Amino acid sequence: MTRFVSMPFRWGYVDAGAGLGYGKGTWSENCEHYKDSFLGSSDICDLKDGSSLGIPLHASASWGRYIGIGVNVDVFLSLERETTAQVGLVIPFGLFA
Repeated sequence: MTRFVSMPFRWGYVDAGAGLGYGKGTWSENCEHYKDSFLGSSDICDLKDGSSLGIPLHASASWGRYIGIGVNVDVFLSLERETTAQVGLVIPFGLFA
């Protein structure tokens, strides 16, 4: 991250960040549905290994006095592949001041 801002307040916090990033790892491409089962479904995919240059973005916000609830969002805007994103539920504990 090249820039990160955090703003705690009495009833929670908000933070955000952005920068220039380099990611290395594996991902799947060309997925085809294989079969369904009781606990989910299966896909057959091509597994790729490599790296990607892009812009990571992060934002989270939480509200609550001692136990809170909020959201967390992470996005990677890739220059070479598809953009990836994930959203999560945040349950922080503590006193925000």
